[in-house]
Amino acid sequence: MKIIVSILCTLLMAVSLQAQPSISLQEAIAMAMNRYPALKASRLHTQSTLAMQRTARDFGNLELSMGGEEIGRGNDAVTTLLAARQNLDIFSVKARWQRLQQETRVAHATTRVLEQQLQLQVSSAYAADQMARLRLELYRKQAELYTRFVEAARLRYDTRAASLLEYQSAQSEHRRVELNVIEAEKDVEKAHIDLSRWLSPDTLYQSDTVIVDEQVATSAAMLGAHPAIVLANEKVKLASDISKEMRANALPKLYVELGSQMIGSRLGYWSWSVGVSVPVDMGANKARRQSALVEIEKAHTELNDQQWSIDVHNRQLNCDYSKWQRTVEYYRKSALPLANEQRRNALLSYREGQIGYIDFIQALKTTMDVEFSYIDAYQKLLETKFNIEYYRNK
Repeated sequence: MKIIVSILCTLLMAVSLQAQPSISLQEAIAMAMNRYPALKASRLHTQSTLAMQRTARDFGNLELSMGGEEIGRGNDAVTTLLAARQNLDIFSVKARWQRLQQETRVAHATTRVLEQQLQLQVSSAYAADQMARLRLELYRKQAELYTRFVEAARLRYDTRAASLLEYQSAQSEHRRVELNVIEAEKDVEKAHIDLSRWLSPDTLYQSDTVIVDEQVATSAAMLGAHPAIVLANEKVKLASDISKEMRANALPKLYVELGSQMIGSRLGYWSWSVGVSVPVDMGANKARRQSALVEIEKAHTELNDQQWSIDVHNRQLNCDYSKWQRTVEYYRKSALPLANEQRRNALLSYREGQIGYIDFIQALKTTMDVEFSYIDAYQKLLETKFNIEYYRNK
């Protein structure tokens, strides 16, 4: 009865896993690009900086006032009926416009970096989902083989070719493998959740197509056009534009004022004035300019660091890719075919009484270790491939 319940539970979980909608890698990346909230927020920030460019020609508020002058006892006072004053900061408009434009370029470059990072994260989660399913298939294959092993052990026990301890040990190993299957099914479900968190908050997706591990490589031109390098370059330009705006802000500011006046009871008098304001604290302006120059140097340093880091990491990834590609090729051409042959021979030899149950279990463990090592190497190969593609300008 327990065996029947276990089989039913396994079948129900398998149906649940198959009920997940499948999605290809390209579809998953496209869906994440359209739906992921952090990327949406970054694009909205870019739109915000674009809208802010219209503030470059903001001359400030128009000041309106009323007042009186020379007001005495019964004299003809001068009354300002309405005065309008407008400040004119015309010398910093161009510098402010250039800085706002550059902030938009920085925001756009930041979005491109997030897009590249999101593609890497989705691809890695997609590969992990596939590897979890491969491990589950391997555990199910092992469980099926142990079922036949238990049948053979029972037959040998019935014919007194094996002891009761041997038969019970076979049953114990079978239950352990069934537990591994249940745990692997949970790992697959967790992999679905990890993949789906980039795609949708309320739908679980599973990987569909097999990822092709074709040779990938990057050139110096690709590295130079990488979004992270582009972003660092744009930040250097922004620091330079901020420095120019600071110098422009230290230039004189103009103002124009017009007014309508009344002297005593007589109307029709006008007043006007034009002035200029000049910053007095030259030390403060000098300190701001020095700070801006330091920020430019800092941005250049961060650019050099980014270029250096990407170049070194990319060369390391190319070495890793070559290593894992050879390892996977070794498993596919040599180790896996041999493991499959050993698995078939182990069960046949046990049925015929040529080996004992301990030898059978050890032989099966050896073949399983080989296949799991292959899956681990294959996953590392795909992860390395996706990291290399991260540095390609696509």
